[in-house]
Amino acid sequence: MAEVELRRMRDEPADSPRFGEQFLWTALFRHDG
Repeated sequence: MAEVELRRMRDEPADSPRFGEQFLWTALFRHDG
């Protein structure tokens, strides 16, 4: 697997329909072959 993108989540307010905390990271990977 190869890392494509790594980024920090945005903090979302409690009433937001989305989940997000600044201390968490999200990553996108690609499977090679």
